[in-house]
Amino acid sequence: MDGKDLNPPALLKAILSQFGFSLEQNSTNELLGLLRVYTLQQAASHDAPILIIENTYALKASALRAMCELASLKVRGTSALK
Repeated sequence: MDGKDLNPPALLKAILSQFGFSLEQNSTNELLGLLRVYTLQQAASHDAPILIIENTYALKASALRAMCELASLKVRGTSALK
């Protein structure tokens, strides 16, 4: 996915759509919570999701903070999102 100029809700919706979710929520907290639950469940079943984002340098600062929160998710000491 292309991260250029994405804010947190747009970024999280794009990520979730890549994993097959179609959502109407616009709340960053709700979207982040859903993504957190999904990635932790997948990682716990030894199938951690893989995410590739192009142009991460062009993400809005608030979207980068959301990415850092996702990157910090761990299951059994390993990243829940690759």
